[in-house]
Amino acid sequence: MPFYSVDTNSQIVAAGTNSDLVFWDMRHTKAPLEVLDESHNEDITALRFHPTDPQKVITCSTDTMVNVFNFEGKESMKEDDGVIDLTYCSEQPLLDCGFIGLEPKFYALTSVNTVEICNLETADLFTRIHKFPHQVDYLISVQCMTVGANTKLLLHCGNNYGEVFVYDIDYNQKQVVDQ
Repeated sequence: MPFYSVDTNSQIVAAGTNSDLVFWDMRHTKAPLEVLDESHNEDITALRFHPTDPQKVITCSTDTMVNVFNFEGKESMKEDDGVIDLTYCSEQPLLDCGFIGLEPKFYALTSVNTVEICNLETADLFTRIHKFPHQVDYLISVQCMTVGANTKLLLHCGNNYGEVFVYDIDYNQKQVVDQ
């Protein structure tokens, strides 16, 4: 079973596979703690634990869906027990996703080089960024930096000429700013 994305909090290791989300207790890794097999139906391309709430996990997939799981207060980790708090469906397959610091937002990178910023509580699309100051042929990743109450998103991307760019995503102004 190949892993396409792996993350950990202080107690749990989570991995995304061809369509399963697998969790292990770090103290007992021989057998998985839980396997969620109904939340995605294609490759899970990214997963992240929330930066301050270890009970929350965000995942995305080539099936165009972002799922936010919340295991706090649940009897089990099964999909049937209501662990999926939120589902967002993009128009395109997704390559990466993550929480935006402590803000009630998340990002998703699509296969057609767009950045989607969404509301973490309603799954409403806040903005879709697809215009860049330079020719961009591929998106690499987003880096979220939080200093105090300020959160900054940096988008790493490049083109087929070998150039790599880092843009500051100003999602309130719905644009990227050249660094």
